[in-house]
Amino acid sequence: MKRKLLALCLAAACLLSGCGGGDGEDEAQKKVDDVPVSDAYFGLAYYDNGPLNPVVDNTRINRLVCEAMYEGLFEVGANFTAVPVLCSEYTGDGTTFTFTLRDDVTFWSGAKLTAADVVASLLAAQNNEASPYRERMRQVASLEAKGENQVEIVLTAPNTNFPRLLDIPVYRDGSAGEAFADGTGPFKPVTENGKTTLIANEDWHKGYLGAIRTITLVAVANADAAVTSFQTGDVSLMREPRISPKSVAIGGSVDTVQAASANLHYLGVNFSTPALQNAKVRNALSAAIGRQSICSTQLQTFADPAVLPVNPQPNGDGFTLNMDADGEQAAALLAEAALEEPLSLTLLVNSDNAFKVAAAEQVAAAWRALGAAVTVNPQPYDAYMEALAAGNFDLYYGETRMMPDFDLRPLLSSGGSLNYGHSASETMNAAISKARAGEDVTALYTQFLEEMPVIPLAFERDQVILRKGLIDSITPAPYNVFAGLQDWRST
Repeated sequence: MKRKLLALCLAAACLLSGCGGGDGEDEAQKKVDDVPVSDAYFGLAYYDNGPLNPVVDNTRINRLVCEAMYEGLFEVGANFTAVPVLCSEYTGDGTTFTFTLRDDVTFWSGAKLTAADVVASLLAAQNNEASPYRERMRQVASLEAKGENQVEIVLTAPNTNFPRLLDIPVYRDGSAGEAFADGTGPFKPVTENGKTTLIANEDWHKGYLGAIRTITLVAVANADAAVTSFQTGDVSLMREPRISPKSVAIGGSVDTVQAASANLHYLGVNFSTPALQNAKVRNALSAAIGRQSICSTQLQTFADPAVLPVNPQPNGDGFTLNMDADGEQAAALLAEAALEEPLSLTLLVNSDNAFKVAAAEQVAAAWRALGAAVTVNPQPYDAYMEALAAGNFDLYYGETRMMPDFDLRPLLSSGGSLNYGHSASETMNAAISKARAGEDVTALYTQFLEEMPVIPLAFERDQVILRKGLIDSITPAPYNVFAGLQDWRST
């Protein structure tokens, strides 16, 4: 309220004195903080395990805290595009990128953001095995500051979607050992009498926050304690997976919000199974699956059906994506395959996840309708992983959280970390490389649909839960619950 009164007084003084910027006045200078500030309590779970470095901390509990406090060069938008945040512009040929920083960004300490800060943060992600962002930096060959406001990154191989990976939090170089590394985000920490509160960063480069201006950090020892604190009302907002063996039924008055994710559910194919070496058989199995139905039922409406392993599903010339079962097409493809023996398959699934087992059974029922003999083989996680490693399956129900650039190489390339079925198509590998280099992406999708080396089912959605009636208009991004918090309003 004090800032509102000050803004009004300054505006009145300008009118009386005749000051003003005229037609060329910057829009940011005209902005007035007219958002009604909520006085409702807002708490986040916090695991205090020493100095908080947002690049190195790999605890699920602290991710929300970091999202409130820190920013990257980019944010991954709801449709998995790279949205500039600390970066004002960039140039690149797919292999060498130059990123120019905004010139109006300061850390909480008042220090100006520099290229050296960005380089230090990215190097911390690249060099620390515990960093949840390390995989994003795996393809970086060199990284250096070019003056005060530019960063040059050279990759080992072309990837035009590399900016999507640069949502890595940036902190001030040299502040990693502080209780909270110095950040640029909308909230900053204040500690009094041993208790830390996040308050609005008055100098935030995006301007004013929404209805929530103060966040209480609630100390918890583990994830179970965080859930308990949410149930008692001490914690106001959290992520809690919906399709998981550890899914917790949250009682009481809560609002639930969904966010897009890169978490792919798919059926892996064992290419040592003779019948599955035939692409027509694989396509027949894919066509028989009612993906929309599986998402609406077994996956709890917390998933988007997918025929291609990218999110969102593309629309392009030369291919169509049918999310419903097409029994006629499946039967026709199977007939064209001209198998010498009736199709007999075993589908491996992790028995720890009841949602996946139910989805696998629904898939098996669709294949049985084609005349195939299908056995669903549920196994506890350890036995499931042993069977994958040994190749003891025809197909398996898999799940992987892909990178924001939807790199298919771990799934499909020879030696890929997720290529349990030993897919080995040079044509597919070439299509992947060309697409990553910015050439015809549609050709990759067409090639995938022709070969169907794995059978995508859906992209799971993340679940954000918050106390009912606390905030209106919350629109979380895939990796940032606080995306768009300027538009948060109290209900």
